[in-house]
Amino acid sequence: MPGGRSLFRWLYLIGLGIIAVSLPTSYFGMSLGQFWVLGAWLLEGLQRRDLGHRFSMGFTTPAVLAFLGYLALHAIGLLWTENMGWGLDLCRILLPILLLGIVLSTSDPLSPKELRTILLLFAWSAVVGSLIGFLITSDAVAPGAYRDRSPFISHIRLGLMLVLAVVVLLHHWPRPWWKRAGHLLGVGVCLFLLRELGSLQGALLLFLLAWAAVWRTTRRSAGWSRWGVRLLLVMPVAVVLLQVRTAIIDQRHPQDFVPGRMSAGGELYWNDEDAWQVENGHPVWMEVAPVELARAWRARTGLPLNGRDARGEPLYGTLVRYMASKHLTKDSVGMLSMSDVDLQHVQQGFVNVDQDRRGPLRRRIDEVVYELDRFHHTGDVTSSSLAMRLEFWRTGLYLAQRHWVIGVGTGDTQLAFDRAYEELGSSVVTEWGYRGHQQYLTLWISFGVFGFLLAMVSWVAPAVITGGWRHPVYLAFAFIFLVSCFTDDTLETQPGATFYAFFQALFLFAVRGKAD
Repeated sequence: MPGGRSLFRWLYLIGLGIIAVSLPTSYFGMSLGQFWVLGAWLLEGLQRRDLGHRFSMGFTTPAVLAFLGYLALHAIGLLWTENMGWGLDLCRILLPILLLGIVLSTSDPLSPKELRTILLLFAWSAVVGSLIGFLITSDAVAPGAYRDRSPFISHIRLGLMLVLAVVVLLHHWPRPWWKRAGHLLGVGVCLFLLRELGSLQGALLLFLLAWAAVWRTTRRSAGWSRWGVRLLLVMPVAVVLLQVRTAIIDQRHPQDFVPGRMSAGGELYWNDEDAWQVENGHPVWMEVAPVELARAWRARTGLPLNGRDARGEPLYGTLVRYMASKHLTKDSVGMLSMSDVDLQHVQQGFVNVDQDRRGPLRRRIDEVVYELDRFHHTGDVTSSSLAMRLEFWRTGLYLAQRHWVIGVGTGDTQLAFDRAYEELGSSVVTEWGYRGHQQYLTLWISFGVFGFLLAMVSWVAPAVITGGWRHPVYLAFAFIFLVSCFTDDTLETQPGATFYAFFQALFLFAVRGKAD
């Protein structure tokens, strides 16, 4: 029945398209697309009467078995786990590996045109979906609230997908000028959104991928032109390093000055010479008249100073830091020098007068430097995402050393972290449910060194066996995925697991032979 077969093929392609479009935009769409693909695959198998052969082929092909090994490792790890509920939930999250691995490896291969269409659907969905998310949150998001810029999926995962979208749009460069203009516009939107997300990881990935691409394409160029182009790529790094240096100098090297003793209103200043906070080279907790400042703030804004800003931080601390960045005394005289715009910025959560003039990436660099400095001076890990990650990794290494043979099992990673926090006297609150935020470390803790090595084989072996690693877009995807695992438990969330399973299966199993 050629007509029926054609229908099932279209249903299969539509399902792949739904997954591709939903990856940057919709949890529901990711699940719907997978069930759609499975349904089309089952119906086609029944119509062809080769369903049994498909299952047999899927579970006997070496590359597919290696791919499925990651899920099998987690299923085996249930044998020595206490928290069976957590372990089963993680296995459920990893089911796209089973579904997409079997379905895509036993379906008719995609043509180059079909593969290109699916990749472009993903890329344009990332562009349009992210832009819509940015527009609907532009007026409601406080400065520095990068997570809220991505209302559909995690801002971290979205950053990775925007980087891959840039690669897809540039790799599939069209011939008509108007299509090229569209692709160029799409790339520009991706770069803008990565900037607005404050994605330092995305910026690093883009630079490394660009460097690799330029290095490869200039191999046969003349010596002077080859190295000239390569050196041009150093300029963005130099700019970022200069911004980091400036942020460190502003934070750690206060200007010398002699603080006053009494405010104009007659209140003794609070001068904390041991305080470490600095804004624009000016010590924060110097020349502070708390009572007078609160009175002047209420007179200007009609609001109490003991509330919180739009970011949920104490308003008093935000105001003092902002006034320090303007080199003002924190009293009624300093308040007179604050404009109405300054007061609005403080209520929005700005802690520095230059914050509004700096780009999101520079603001993110300032935040990272501030967080590291705070951790260095106070040892407090609870108020800084970066410091907390350092604490997670320290605790994770402690667990990896204690359970290096077979690990703690699939479902007991969180339980092991909670116990380790208590044993190490960590200030991390166990009720928050924080773990390693590092996929490699999490795998070692869960399954020991041997399980970790098996997991790495399940990631790499399919690409080696099939030869799919030669595809440029696959190489970019693999690099993005591997780097993401250094800073997050990528495969323990639905978007992360689906992102991995979909593109791994798409390039390695759905395409056979020359795909590009």
